[in-house]
Amino acid sequence: AKLYSNIEPEKEFFTYIDYVKEERKNITKDSFQTAENFFNEMLKTCKNTSKLKPDNDFPEEQGQLNSLEKNVNIDIIGKFCKDYSFTPASLFLAAALYTTSRFTGEDDVFISTIFNGRNDLRLQNTIGMFVKTLPFGCQISKDKNCLGFIKQVSKILQYATYNDIFPYSEIVEKYNYKTNIMFECQLGVIENIKLGEYEVENKFLNIEKTKVKFGTHFANTLPATFA
Repeated sequence: AKLYSNIEPEKEFFTYIDYVKEERKNITKDSFQTAENFFNEMLKTCKNTSKLKPDNDFPEEQGQLNSLEKNVNIDIIGKFCKDYSFTPASLFLAAALYTTSRFTGEDDVFISTIFNGRNDLRLQNTIGMFVKTLPFGCQISKDKNCLGFIKQVSKILQYATYNDIFPYSEIVEKYNYKTNIMFECQLGVIENIKLGEYEVENKFLNIEKTKVKFGTHFANTLPATFA
């Protein structure tokens, strides 16, 4: 789009190949063990990942893709989060975790989420497959009020993304961790791109099969993709 508008695009000075090479080197560093220790501590009470039980006797294989959408005012949410020093992702994640706890009847909640994988500032303008799946577990404490719980979730999420070097595949193998419930928060993902004076139309590929049994997806432009 920039070339079409006679604008020189920025060059990648740290490529995806550079990133992969550095990731491989990090496996031998202390940071890898630190990351493993973090997830072991977070998942130490995990016997099974959280799962919503069906409310009827319908065979699971006959289930159908479905979704429910609800609009929220992101400006109000953004101000609220700024006032209390946490992100919209933490707020929505806390809501998803608490709701999951109430529907499962369990205080320990274990779900999965995604992270853009761009902790390294050198990756901000790099094109590549950086998105990672992260396990997320926490306990719904009756001793915390709503704000306290959101801040607890915010802290765990922050540490989980810091330790994203540890592979999700190893967590799946070690804990038989299943992605029964997925949480996504993708705000500002879609850009309005122009080619000269023409605005590029965004088209979305609608899937006909569910990726997970239940998903919560917060976005400012993307359609719902989970059921």
